[in-house]
Amino acid sequence: MEDIKTNDEQHEYGAKVGHGVPGLSKDDYLRAQQATLETTTTPWQAIRGNPRVMATMLSVQTLGFILGLEYVLLGALVGNQAFCRTMGTYDAATDSYSVDAWKLSLWAGVFGIMQFAGQVFAGFVSDRFGRRVGLYTTILACYIGVTVEIVSQNYKDYTGAKVIMGAATGMLQVVCPTYVAEVTPKEIRGITVGLFAFALSLGALIGNLVTFAGNQAFPSASDNSGWRVPLYVGLAVPTLSLILFLFLLVESPYWLVLKGKNDRAAHSIRKLFPHRTPDEVQDSLNLLVYTVEKEQADRAAAASTSYLDCLRGTNLRRTFVAAFPSLAQQVVGNQLVQSYSTYFFTLANISNSLAASSLVSALGLVGAIVAFFIIERKVIGRFWLVFFGVASITVCMFGIGIINLASHSSPGKGAGYGLVFFVALFNLAVTVGPGVAGWAYAGETGSVRLRVKTASLATGVNAIVGAFWNVVLPFELTAIGATTGMMFGGLGVICTAIVWFYIPDLTGRTFAEIDELFERRIPARKFSTTVCTGSYGDDEAELSA
Repeated sequence: MEDIKTNDEQHEYGAKVGHGVPGLSKDDYLRAQQATLETTTTPWQAIRGNPRVMATMLSVQTLGFILGLEYVLLGALVGNQAFCRTMGTYDAATDSYSVDAWKLSLWAGVFGIMQFAGQVFAGFVSDRFGRRVGLYTTILACYIGVTVEIVSQNYKDYTGAKVIMGAATGMLQVVCPTYVAEVTPKEIRGITVGLFAFALSLGALIGNLVTFAGNQAFPSASDNSGWRVPLYVGLAVPTLSLILFLFLLVESPYWLVLKGKNDRAAHSIRKLFPHRTPDEVQDSLNLLVYTVEKEQADRAAAASTSYLDCLRGTNLRRTFVAAFPSLAQQVVGNQLVQSYSTYFFTLANISNSLAASSLVSALGLVGAIVAFFIIERKVIGRFWLVFFGVASITVCMFGIGIINLASHSSPGKGAGYGLVFFVALFNLAVTVGPGVAGWAYAGETGSVRLRVKTASLATGVNAIVGAFWNVVLPFELTAIGATTGMMFGGLGVICTAIVWFYIPDLTGRTFAEIDELFERRIPARKFSTTVCTGSYGDDEAELSA
């Protein structure tokens, strides 16, 4: 068998193009072009045949636990009297401690803003120093942020902790899906990227359970262990990730090829796919080189990129497609359900809020599991998950608003349980659709040279809109209560229409095929039926129905 070709041996066909990416011999080029159009395995075969890749993907997605924990802990910790004594004030009328609403808004606001800052920073680090450095930097930021949370003595300290944790969770929302999308075989890319949503839901469930356990074990308002114990879990998660990284994590072959480090890229491929022969490793490397070179040569890519490039030409469309599936869930009221679910439990007169919160989180896990089995099936795929997901959460918001209007903002027991039903159904639908599939779009839609920056902008807009609602919703709920659902339902109708007309289906496509479809400006609803040719300028051909 032939050895892996060095960079110098790959110059027969084509000169070097932007970023120092070497060309391929004519035979290798044509073979790689054909490989972009082939489907060799089923998703289940790809999972069983690549245990090292699956283990690596699972290790990366463990970082999603931290985001799930952070999303629920703030709302859960304000139910702990020791936390409220440390961060809030004493109310003689109720003989209890409480945290002022403006402090909660402050924490939510800075957390969301810093998420965006972290996402931009992650794009810079991952592009400049590599995806692996970006992941290790994220772990370091999580360690620092959780440590500051644990040692906080007042709300000012805790605000500083939220600044750091906002940046850390923003970074992991970029580096995790980007790395996973680049390393995973196309047959299971949607599944492995979607694992992030599963990890997030599991982290939320664990957060609820650990907080309840802390309250039960340390009920005294003078014992800070009750609210610090859940945060210790926040230290355990990055520790687990770090241990797994040390044994499994290799640099993304895509990034190495982009930087002209083909020998190291081949080494990463061998580590990720140890069962492949030298010829198969060479073919995999050639496919990466082909994808990078084809994109840059055909589009006359510049020697450097910026975030503005994500807003130019076909990249503007790609950035929108990467962002909107996840953004839709924020526009249609995700923060109302995730951050204010206890508000609905109160309206329903449910005394055991832990059981209700755990049920909502568990339904999110169920949704993630269901999505894994269908996201790579071409008859359903990413698009239909997002479309039906957004349509379903729209119905849920209308349901919440109509129940509140019909009960004149004073729902009885039956109406209260109706509200909780729609909250639980919302969490199920949002996880199945925009939750799992949305992360797939964010990780795989951008071009190879702009993938991290595209993912940064996609998740950054999501964070900013989420922060906006976190600040606005307390005032809106005070003014009109659960009738807020009617407003989100109206926005949901608009989002559902946008998904239908503008979001394409990328299920089962290689990155080279995705590049070609965008370059040829194929309409969204024709993506799944268009035959790729390997040459971006050809007229479209469609499969017969």
